Amino acid sequence: MHKNKLTKPHKNAPITKVTSEVYLQDIWRMASLFQLVKFCFTLWQCNRVAHSVAAYVVKQGGRFGWDELGPEFTFNILAQDANVAIHI
Repeated sequence: MHKNKLTKPHKNAPITKVTSEVYLQDIWRMASLFQLVKFCFTLWQCNRVAHSVAAYVVKQGGRFGWDELGPEFTFNILAQDANVAIHI
């Protein structure tokens, strides 16, 4: 499917238009707020925490508040992604 096409996922759902440019503009805007930002490629298998947080937010209806520490369940996943054994 072409990224600029309008899509209607469900019969009665509102039509939305989302393109990757919107996300990229937001990323660059946020990155400009920092003195140094590095973007690194990683396979999705090596970043399970991103997948876990996205799945959790979907289960919460698409809305989720984040404090400085983030969701508690991410701690062990981050440790596993970093290949660090931590037992609390």
